[in-house]
Amino acid sequence: LSGLGNGYSGGTEISDGTLQFGDAAGNGALPPAGTINVNGTLATTISGTLANDVSGPGGVTIRSNASVTFSGAKNYTGPTVVRGTVGSTLSTTAASYPPGSRLVLGNQAGAAERVTVEFTAGHPVLSGLYAGDHSTPGDFVNFSAGDPEVILLGHVRHGSSRPAGSSALSSRHCSPAPCGVS
Repeated sequence: LSGLGNGYSGGTEISDGTLQFGDAAGNGALPPAGTINVNGTLATTISGTLANDVSGPGGVTIRSNASVTFSGAKNYTGPTVVRGTVGSTLSTTAASYPPGSRLVLGNQAGAAERVTVEFTAGHPVLSGLYAGDHSTPGDFVNFSAGDPEVILLGHVRHGSSRPAGSSALSSRHCSPAPCGVS
């Protein structure tokens, strides 16, 4: 949906496949108010706040250098994917990040991308963390000042160059143990 506004109301149901808000140039609008049930993929190229409650077994993808802030309840269990060649960003509190979602940063197949996820408050629970491929470093996960901690319920995979401080991502910080770091 790449029009300047979305004239429907009453929520959104994605029963299969991908529903993308915005085009490759970032033209369009985020979903209108209402609950989103995602059984496929909700994708956006639009910067702004995704305030909708989102639930279901599907996932959310942020593309084309969009900067998105999560607010509202996010209870979907599919992956949260952040992709963009110049720098897509996701900003969220731990309370607005879906605890059953694996966080996937950048291209997992080799193209150079640099993306950032910022957890502005709380201790996020991730079912896994995949950052970049194994040849192109450059993805970032930032935490607010204070007591940064992430609870990992799955595997961690990152590119061949470890980001600063990545030694903190080890199996001793995973719950339930053991979980792998590759």
